[in-house]
Amino acid sequence: MISSPKLSLAHPDRILECEMALREDNFALLDRGRSVPGEEFQAFARRAQAAGWHPEEIAAAMISLSEKYVDRCLAVHVEPAQVAAK
Repeated sequence: MISSPKLSLAHPDRILECEMALREDNFALLDRGRSVPGEEFQAFARRAQAAGWHPEEIAAAMISLSEKYVDRCLAVHVEPAQVAAK
């Protein structure tokens, strides 16, 4: 379940709060990789909107979470020296 926003729209930590609300479900989709149809990401975004998040916040949070997911995968599968060389 995606939690609703608690912070005001103007609060500087609102995007971070959105990331935390979306993190678990977003990572679960990313863990499934290429087998996830785009419609599932769209449905996920609609659920986030229904919880009270704005589309721009959802997009920013999903991009940030995707970058963090890739960083985590790289950290697990690639030596730090190899990551620095890329």
